[in-house]
Amino acid sequence: DDVISVVLTNNNLIGTLPIDDIVYLDTVQVLDLSMNSISGTVPSSIAKLSNLVQLELGYNQFTGTVPNFIFQQDQYEILDFAHFGGTLGTIPSSWICNSLRRFMAPQTRASGRLPSELGSCTNLAFLDLSKNSLDG
Repeated sequence: DDVISVVLTNNNLIGTLPIDDIVYLDTVQVLDLSMNSISGTVPSSIAKLSNLVQLELGYNQFTGTVPNFIFQQDQYEILDFAHFGGTLGTIPSSWICNSLRRFMAPQTRASGRLPSELGSCTNLAFLDLSKNSLDG
């Protein structure tokens, strides 16, 4: 049987994500690594997880910016970067968010203008961008 959900919330995980090994989770739909002490950057190899619909990386110690592929793939229904350590950066106007139902990114040092395309996220039921530096 294929693994479809990996939930390791609040397990005191320390260190970086194994960049090369993530691609072996190709059947995973849910990847929840929130509330740990994971550091380093969010690996771009997560983009190869074509079945992934829920990505939760909040409350960790990541560095760097959320990879652009997050905003270029339409598969995500739930994205949680709350207090993830790194920065959300600027939300691109080309964000594809047709499937997105919940997006949480408070205190991620997001900046810039909220793109009007956010209005095209027709399934979005919950949006938390509190405690950032956004305008628009």
